[in-house]
Amino acid sequence: MTSTLHDAFNNPNGTTVTGNDPNAVDRVGIRDKFLTLAQLRNLPPVEPLINGLLDLDSLAMIYGPRGSYKSFITLDWALSVACGTRWQERQVVQNKVVYVAAEGVSGLGVRFDAWLHEHPAQNPAERLFVLPETVSLLSPPTIGELADACAEVGAKFVVIDTLARCLVGGDENSNKDAGLAVEQLDVIRRRTGACVLLVHHSGKNKDNGARGASAFEAAVETVYEVVKNDDDLTINCTKQKNHAESMPIRLTAEQVLDSIVLRSGGAAVTRVPRGVLETLKALADIDTGNGVSATAWQVSAPSAEASFYRHRKDLMALGLVGNVGTEKNPRYQATKEGLDKLSESESQQPF
Repeated sequence: MTSTLHDAFNNPNGTTVTGNDPNAVDRVGIRDKFLTLAQLRNLPPVEPLINGLLDLDSLAMIYGPRGSYKSFITLDWALSVACGTRWQERQVVQNKVVYVAAEGVSGLGVRFDAWLHEHPAQNPAERLFVLPETVSLLSPPTIGELADACAEVGAKFVVIDTLARCLVGGDENSNKDAGLAVEQLDVIRRRTGACVLLVHHSGKNKDNGARGASAFEAAVETVYEVVKNDDDLTINCTKQKNHAESMPIRLTAEQVLDSIVLRSGGAAVTRVPRGVLETLKALADIDTGNGVSATAWQVSAPSAEASFYRHRKDLMALGLVGNVGTEKNPRYQATKEGLDKLSESESQQPF
């Protein structure tokens, strides 16, 4: 990309990072950085990496307790991006990947083998690069070197696994250290235009989100929480700056070879985004008992057309909407579970 949303604000006149200092830029006056409304409208749109989940030129975080399979999820994402294969029915844009395995690589080989056994037609070849060591997010020279290396290989997905191992000499509870670390993550993003994903742990109190300073979650565009129950897990979106909040994703871990792979399924989802519920309510409101065509439902739904079709897919996957027509001429109707979910939601927060 020749221009990005971040850099249009930070460097609207084309200033670039120069020299060996990853934070150094050609300085221009603040007045020269002002953008008019027309310039704002002409900014390039957000480009997806994994449709509806992760975007290029962004910072993201995934967190969960130890043993919650969050690294299996990030490896699944990384291999899907490197191979260009769909992830849980979501379109993926094939790109090169750098995976910083700061917690060691001893178990990665068997995890890769299990994934490739599950996807026999795929081959990441020269599109996945693993760095088997820690990098310090508080060391500008180190991150500058990493950013240069990622840019050189053309990586558009950079995974830092985990924050705790890459905050060498720092305090993850300090907003000052968190700010310094985020600044270095932004160096990688600016230099590459990649999605930079930070893998982190949840705190002792799960209601408080990710462990440590709040500055980490505040600074990134996208945050996912992983909740595990035996071999079932749910990925909840707790922050999505550039899109409507995505649906919780249910997965189940199944043994393959000497490791596991993640497949669709898992524990029931209890939290449904309000926009999806509004699409469900639109269907229930116009259904006279014989189901509703997709066209009639879409016209009555309050969401944009693209969002409507995403909502419809999610509602069908969750079993909240069913097809009472035929495959060729579908007619949609809220299921008993869907009507119960609407009743539950309206009692908590009326539409």
